[in-house]
Amino acid sequence: NMRPNSAIIYEGPSRLDGQPIAVIATGLNGHSKNPKTGPMTHLWVLRSDIPPVDALLAGDDVSVCGDCPLRRTVCYVSVIHAPRAVYKAYAAGRYPHMRPADLPTTRPIRMGAYGDPGAVPMAVWNALPVAAGRTGYTHQWTRRPALRRLVMASVDTVEQAHTAQAAGWRTFRVKSPDEPLMAGEIACPASAESGHKTTCAQCLLCDGSTGRDEHRANIAINTH
Repeated sequence: NMRPNSAIIYEGPSRLDGQPIAVIATGLNGHSKNPKTGPMTHLWVLRSDIPPVDALLAGDDVSVCGDCPLRRTVCYVSVIHAPRAVYKAYAAGRYPHMRPADLPTTRPIRMGAYGDPGAVPMAVWNALPVAAGRTGYTHQWTRRPALRRLVMASVDTVEQAHTAQAAGWRTFRVKSPDEPLMAGEIACPASAESGHKTTCAQCLLCDGSTGRDEHRANIAINTH
C-alpha cells in the first residue's frame, strides 16, 4: 500500500480573506529536488479556484500571501514553476485527501513552500506530526500570534525584527548583503553566504518560539 507522493490536507476558507484555498502536501515519500531544503514534506497554500500566476497578477494571491512585500518581486519567478505545477495537478483531481495527522512522521515539514501559514486555520497546523520537526515563516505575525510557537516571524527591517521579538517571536530577516547581522542573529546556515553548511531538513532552526529561546538565534538571509 504505497503512500501517495502528494495529498490535499485542507480545503476551505482562507483565514486572511475568506476566499477558497487548498493546502497540498508534496514529497511524502520521495527525495527533494531542492538542494537547500533537502528531503522534507512541502506544504503549498494555494487559491483552490484560480491558477497561482493568474492569482498573483490579479492581486488575488492576497488570500494565500497576505500583504507579503515579496509577492511581486522575489516570488514572481518561482510562482511560474512549482506552484503552477502543483495547482495544475490539483485542478485535474490528481491528489487524494489526507488528514494532516497522517503526514509522514519521518520527514520534517516545510510549512509554506508557497503561501503563508497564516492563511490556514490553526486546527490544521496543530494536527501536524511533530516528530521530525518543521520550518515555516509568516508575514502575518501581528495578526496570528498563535503561530509563533510553530514558525518564524518573517521580517524585512531591523525595526520589524525588534517589534516581533518583543512580542515573543523568533525572527527570520531578509537583509541586503552589506547589512550587518543584529545581536542574537546568525546567517541562515543553509544559505549561499554560509557556504550551504547544511540543509533546512537537517538544521530546523526555523521552527518558531518555544518560550525558552534565550540561546536560540534569530536567522537572517541575504536577498538574492
